[in-house]
Amino acid sequence: MDDTWSYQPDYIIDKCIYFEDGEKAIKQLKKMEIPPTALLVTSDQVAAGIVVSCQKHGISIPNQLSIIGFDNEPIAKMMNITTIEIPLLEMGRNLFLQAVQDDLSNKELSSRLIERETV
Repeated sequence: MDDTWSYQPDYIIDKCIYFEDGEKAIKQLKKMEIPPTALLVTSDQVAAGIVVSCQKHGISIPNQLSIIGFDNEPIAKMMNITTIEIPLLEMGRNLFLQAVQDDLSNKELSSRLIERETV
């Protein structure tokens, strides 16, 4: 098996919640001998911080690093960040109804990739 496609625990950058945590993520990537060429970021806010930090450190997006965020927040649209839109209101509504009705069920919800300039 080709090691370039194997699980790389160093590629997991955790405890990134805020816009400014994007700088922390890029500093961590710059320390890696073989950094990833793409990031799936669990927040558009953090993805935006990564984009700004990449600009500061001369990392070309998407040529050197592709970025996909989550939630389709307004900042993703303003900064042309590719994102995955998930139906948060529908998820919350379904969870609330299950809690108050004591009815556990599974419901598949769809998500949508919104391609912009970071991939």
